[in-house]
Amino acid sequence: MFSKLKQIKDLRDQAKKMETLLSAEKVSYSHKGCTVEIDGTFRVTKLSLNEEILSPLKKEDAEKVISELMSEGIKNAQQRIAKRMQELQKSGEIQLPDLSSLS
Repeated sequence: MFSKLKQIKDLRDQAKKMETLLSAEKVSYSHKGCTVEIDGTFRVTKLSLNEEILSPLKKEDAEKVISELMSEGIKNAQQRIAKRMQELQKSGEIQLPDLSSLS
């Protein structure tokens, strides 16, 4: 019982360490003069919009650009973070515990 609690604690500690390491990662994506920056925990840290798309006559264009910006920004961040996690595991900086023993 105590070994399972220790495994859970170790997993929580690793998750906190990964969050700290990955939050420093930043991914930017630009589309039609607009930019989004997303950190390694998938939080939007910066959003810059081209004033031209903010015109009321271009509402649909603005919605499309923002949708594209966010979708591609998140996709790029996911790819970067997956690669970074592999690097951290290979370097030994983080070690994910075997979860199969928790069931």
